Amino acid sequence: MRRRLIVASRPLHGLGNRVRLVLSGQALALAEDREFAYYWPVGRGFGARLTDLWEYRASLPAAVDVPLRAVAPFRDPATLLADPAAKDLPIWHLRSGSALPLPPGVGPWYESFADLPLRPALADAVRSLHAREFGSAPYVGVMVRAHQNAHDLTKLHSPLSWYVGRMRELVAEHVDLRFYLSCDTAEAECELRRLFPGSVSLPKTGG
Repeated sequence: MRRRLIVASRPLHGLGNRVRLVLSGQALALAEDREFAYYWPVGRGFGARLTDLWEYRASLPAAVDVPLRAVAPFRDPATLLADPAAKDLPIWHLRSGSALPLPPGVGPWYESFADLPLRPALADAVRSLHAREFGSAPYVGVMVRAHQNAHDLTKLHSPLSWYVGRMRELVAEHVDLRFYLSCDTAEAECELRRLFPGSVSLPKTGG
């Protein structure tokens, strides 16, 4: 049986954490000649499957989580590649909120992310919004984490005032610059749209 590498997201991991883990896991599996699979739990805390958003292979079913951990406990990604005994393990079962360490010479996970095709309906929405709002005009995408559930370090180092200051610097350098906003609270979005008229966002915010 071919050796396997399986990555598992925690139920409350956000989209960025999940995508980093899955695509870096895919890169590591390819580098180590292992069959790749991933576990992407959904529920009240996070409802979208990876396959709802991008064209990609399906997640392992939720039923495999507990029995899989019984036969293949989670390994520490930080020490796995340096452990000679791990090389012959039939299953590498890894969980992380960050990208996995990769061997030298392996391309970064975000290169494959750039090539990952969106689901057709989402791709059409992106293209139509871009054509309608920006066309060939310059813009900067701004993702703001302002929700009370954001990580403490995020709230400490990236308060809304930080975004406001940086956006003002950019506008001072490029007078015609506009912004595409992706905020996790309606309050943050309203404040940025007030301070930077002409900013663009989708109707649904947060949730």
